Amino acid sequence: ACGYPDEKSWWMDRHAMETAGWKERYGAAIEVRPDDFLPWSGPSYKVMYVADPGRIPLIARHLRDTFRGRFHVVVSQADRLEVLPKGISKVWGLSRLAAILGVAQADVWSVGDAENDLEMVAWAGHGCAMGHAPERLLRVARHILPGIHARGLCALPLLMERTLR
Repeated sequence: ACGYPDEKSWWMDRHAMETAGWKERYGAAIEVRPDDFLPWSGPSYKVMYVADPGRIPLIARHLRDTFRGRFHVVVSQADRLEVLPKGISKVWGLSRLAAILGVAQADVWSVGDAENDLEMVAWAGHGCAMGHAPERLLRVARHILPGIHARGLCALPLLMERTLR
């Protein structure tokens, strides 16, 4: 399990094969703190579970049934599941930012590549999915970029230029 007590810290109950290299990859201050998860009582922005991809759908279903809408449960990657406060999601943050900046929803661009991007990509006037994204995300996207291994995000400026002409 991972906990995010603030925007710069990650706490994990243990390292696993799936988490090797996360400190370098994400540039996060990661601490292994197994005792802090039993029981967890502090505030958190997000809790992440990392498990075998075959178990994630079962864990997600169990948590959704247990929480009954009190928390937002989303599968972010095949081996990762996130639990967030109810109402807190990427689309919530993006819509608030757009409102603060005075940008109409139709003019908002977003890019996603995983299940936790689904609502955000669907909401944005120009929702983009990376080519390697899950089928559900590809279906709601207005634009499809090449996959991450083809450096698909590099195609975004040209797409924006052509679209906004």
